[in-house]
Amino acid sequence: MNLAALCNRMGDPTAALKAADQAIIADCDNITARRIAGGAAIELGLVDRAAEENDRILRVPNAQSTDQALALRHLINSGRIDNARGHLLRIAHEGCRDLLVLMYVRQLPADDELRRLAVDAARAVPLDADPARRRQAAQILHHFGEPLPAHLDAQADFVPPDLPPTRPLADLDRNGAVKIASARHSRGTVLVFTGLAAKASLSLPVFDRYMAGLEVSTIYLTDIRRWLFMRGISELAAGYDETLEALREQIARLGAGPVTTIGTSAGGYAAMRYGVDLGAAATLCFSPPSNLTAEFLAEDRRGQLVAKRLQALDAEMLDLRPHLLAREAVNPIDIFYGAGMPQDRRHAEHLRGVPGVTLHPLDTIDIHGTMKTMAAAGTLAATLERHVARRTSEFPEPEPADRQFVGSAIQGA
Repeated sequence: MNLAALCNRMGDPTAALKAADQAIIADCDNITARRIAGGAAIELGLVDRAAEENDRILRVPNAQSTDQALALRHLINSGRIDNARGHLLRIAHEGCRDLLVLMYVRQLPADDELRRLAVDAARAVPLDADPARRRQAAQILHHFGEPLPAHLDAQADFVPPDLPPTRPLADLDRNGAVKIASARHSRGTVLVFTGLAAKASLSLPVFDRYMAGLEVSTIYLTDIRRWLFMRGISELAAGYDETLEALREQIARLGAGPVTTIGTSAGGYAAMRYGVDLGAAATLCFSPPSNLTAEFLAEDRRGQLVAKRLQALDAEMLDLRPHLLAREAVNPIDIFYGAGMPQDRRHAEHLRGVPGVTLHPLDTIDIHGTMKTMAAAGTLAATLERHVARRTSEFPEPEPADRQFVGSAIQGA
């Protein structure tokens, strides 16, 4: 075991995996050895082996919640959604009420039983719980649109906008990778590409309050397969090009243009790519990646499991810069990021000089959660108001629509 840990620290994944395997043979429930084996497998591009190790960690009796949470994250990021859901259900039924583990319910497709278990655990957090636990409880309750008890309200990680809703709030607690909120007199359509955590930095029920206040129809998109939408959205179509066509049809069905794409974190990559390919009027991103090649990501240690999987994509899908430069005209793309966050700054500056791209480095931010920080500072609403493309005299008001719907599937498709 000591040899495996030493090889791991020295950056030799082959030797670390071999030594960890020996430790696992001696004790199949050795979580430390399995964590080292899983990490080494990721470094070596052995995604299935890494998933196997995390699956086994979740089967170890009396595993610590930190080990369970880390293993769940790896399974979700490797696209093993059903596997992660099964483990979460089992762990919860065995009596786990640790919010560090139950937080991962938010990253899975909607499940009534998991929702009930997570919400009940969050509601049970007492007044004298430590701040971290109260914050986790508040995030779970916000995610599912549940009211906050008074002792949790101060732990919210957002500031709700002072914008009165001009359409019904979206029902975002249903199964499906595509959720739609249509405004009767919509001033535009916004496509929101969520990040790996299946949210827009803020939980979607909270973010939808901003969209409802802007009087825009909104399509929320989630890629539960963790391909950053570059292989399309399976609920819509089989591949990227087919998904583009399905989105065009849905936008036309809504009858509300112009179109804006918004993305946070990993979703920002898709917001830019889909935005230019759809001919969107504007794209707004918060701390997005811009280059997914192995060479570029070698200096960015975040999300290594997803980064390894993405190398299976076609090469032209891995770098936005040549894709944007190849277009005769690019819609305005505004990128907000923390000037003090080196990885996010590097991705943003990779697109410096591309026509249509404007960088907005925020000097007061040194973390990845740009949108959440802007919301807490009270500047997000004005930023969205300023950059979301909406109907002007150039886009005449449509005839009043005879329907108004809020759903979780493509309407009429």
